[in-house]
Amino acid sequence: MSHSHAHPHAHDLGLLIGGVDLFAALIEAVDAAHHEVHLETYIFRFEGAGADVAHALMRAAQRGVQVRVVVDGVGTGEPPALGPSSAVDCLFFLRRTGGRFGL
Repeated sequence: MSHSHAHPHAHDLGLLIGGVDLFAALIEAVDAAHHEVHLETYIFRFEGAGADVAHALMRAAQRGVQVRVVVDGVGTGEPPALGPSSAVDCLFFLRRTGGRFGL
C-alpha cells in the first residue's frame, strides 16, 4: 500500500541566478521568519543590497525573532552602530570581536 502524503516539514528548492534574485529571496525569508534567523556568510557589506539585508535582520529582531549573524572577520568591515543596545547578535569569525549591530 502506497501513501503519497507530503512530509509536514518538506522544503522547497529553487535555483537563484544572480545577486538580485538572491538578495530578494533572502530578505523575503528573513521577513517571514517567526522564531530564529541564522546567517553565516563570507563577506557582508553594510551598503547597497547588504544594507537591505541588514535592515531585514533588524526588522526580524525587533519583532522578537532571534537573529544571529556570523561573518568573516577579515573580509567584512565594522558594522554600523555596533553596541550592546542593538538587536542582532553578530560574531566576526577569525577576529576577536563580536557584538550587536543596528542601523
